[in-house]
Formats: sequence, C-alpha cells, structure tokens
Amino acid sequence: MNKIKLISIFCIYIIIYSCSSNVIKKEQLGNEPQSHREIEVNNLDSINEINKNEIEVLNLAFVDLKEMPPIVYELKELKKISLFDCNIKRIEKEIASFSKLEFLSLNGNPLEYFSPEITFLSQLKYLSIDTLYATKLPENIVQLKNLKYLSMSFNRFDEFPREVFELENLEELILKGCNLSVIPKGFSGLKKLKKIDLEDNFLKKFPDDLLLIKSLEEINIAGNPFPNEYIDSLRNVTSIKIGR
Repeated sequence: MNKIKLISIFCIYIIIYSCSSNVIKKEQLGNEPQSHREIEVNNLDSINEINKNEIEVLNLAFVDLKEMPPIVYELKELKKISLFDCNIKRIEKEIASFSKLEFLSLNGNPLEYFSPEITFLSQLKYLSIDTLYATKLPENIVQLKNLKYLSMSFNRFDEFPREVFELENLEELILKGCNLSVIPKGFSGLKKLKKIDLEDNFLKKFPDDLLLIKSLEEINIAGNPFPNEYIDSLRNVTSIKIGR
C-alpha cells in the first residue's frame, strides 16, 4: 500500500474518531444492562470533579500526554481506556492497578515499552494498538492470555508477528495494512479464532493450518494480490467466508 493511500486511510480514521463520542462499540464488549450507566471522562480536568470510584471509562484524544498521568492510576474502577494519538511511549508498571480493565485502545501512540505488569490485566479482552508504526509487537503483549480481540493495523511489521500464536483465546485478529507478504504456519493453537482481517497487505497464499481452524468463519483479503484461481479453489473446499 503506497504512502498516499496509507495517509488517506489514517485521515478517515481520525475523522471517524473525532465525529463519534462513543468510539467504544458495545458489540465489542457485549451489551451492558440498560440499568447501568457508565461514568465516562473525556478530559483530565474533570477527574477531580467526579467520585474516582465511579469512573469506568477514560476517553482522551490528541492530548500530548507522553506518559500516563499519575491521576489516572487512581481510577481503580476503570473498565475501558481509549487514548488516541496521545504521544505515549511507555506503559509503566502502574498499569497493574487497573485490575478491572476490559478494553484498552492505544492507537496512534509511538509505544516502545510495555511493563511486565501488564500481565496483571486478567480481565483485558480487547486490545487495539493500530498505527504505532512499529516493526514488531511491544514486549509482553503475548502474556495477555485472555485477549479475544487484537487489532494491530497500519504497523510496518518486518514479518508476521508470530507471538500472536500464543494467544489461545483470541477470536478476532486485525492486521490491515501491515506490509505483510508471508503468513507462516502456527495457527493450530488458535482454536477459538473466528475472524482474521488481512486487508491491504501483499499476500498471495494462506498457510494450510489457518484454513483448518474449525471455529474460523471469515477472512478478509481485500487489497491483496491473491490469484483468482487460488481463491476459487478454496471456495470449493472450505465454508469460510473470504471477503475481497
């Protein structure tokens, strides 16, 4: 995918984010009871105006934080954190204080380090680290064994991040625009995988073990140079939906 196309996609991504005050989709975490009203903060100044034990959602965008502000670690009841393009480079050991965290989105941040204490996030099911411009996965991501959804789109991986093969509970894997030309074998351990999105890479073939996953329902290969003959042959032997 050329640079102009990547920039265009990123701009659309920003517009969608900016126009929506509800970037965390209910279907990604499951619908919550209507009687429960989540307390959400959209700026750091408002944290002191609300009971910290009631705040469950932190949603910030385009704030030049550089690091997680200490006051955020006082929010022990947080379930969802979305920090879009906040120039965060490091996730320190204090991340372990979010024992109830289910959703973490760090899209657009130049992340270089994840503390080992991230493994204490035993409730984390959704992780999105799009557009980090990373060439490999941040350390310790693979220790998040309960992840169901992992998005790593628009990074510049040197090769397919094999570490994801260790995430045995993963149901959805998003790898759009990651400069991938080859996918290795190793999917046999992802027995719960339902969807994999490989849009806008340079792929021409799947590994055999990917197509053998019984739970797999959908593969998106739009924007890849797969030969038509190859895709036609797959449709004769698999019930997996292959989007183009």
